[in-house]
Amino acid sequence: MEKYAHIHEYDREILLPYSRFFPSSHLIFKTKNTDRKLESLLGLKLLSDLLRKIDSQCQIQDIMYTAEGKPYFRDRNLHISIAHACGMVLVGLGDHSLGLDIEHRQARSPIIPEIHLNKKLLFFTGVENWIKAWVHQEAVLKMFGWGDMNYCQDIIWDSANKGTFADYAFLLQEIEVLPEYYAAKCSLIR
Repeated sequence: MEKYAHIHEYDREILLPYSRFFPSSHLIFKTKNTDRKLESLLGLKLLSDLLRKIDSQCQIQDIMYTAEGKPYFRDRNLHISIAHACGMVLVGLGDHSLGLDIEHRQARSPIIPEIHLNKKLLFFTGVENWIKAWVHQEAVLKMFGWGDMNYCQDIIWDSANKGTFADYAFLLQEIEVLPEYYAAKCSLIR
């Protein structure tokens, strides 16, 4: 189940109270970029909205964070993925591990290392657009938790959208949000 929204759809005052649900060590308190902070807060707002729809027992204050900042529920078998870029936020919940990513189609982000912008990545993702290739790669990496996976060497692709890593089979799907964004979801195949 996914939900998305743009930060400009919300008043800052609606989002600011959500900062109390982040641990004091969270990256949101270290960044000076106001839009990134608002995207993080909107992520929690959207997550809270989804939780109300599917599990009244599960509360946003039950969320924990890994050292890398990935949210999870300690006592529930409910998996979370949050992605944000250029004011757009995408949140997903599932019974199994999942990974989401989103980028603006015109992204020129300095945080995307040049090493990933090569023909090898485009070949392994099966797409010709590097931004879309980046989104596909990030969705897969987020699902597996950013471990020691080498995207271009460790994944065996059965088709353009199905692959395996170690003993896990997964499905990569593009998600339609707005025309100016690429978004993808990676989830385990049951």
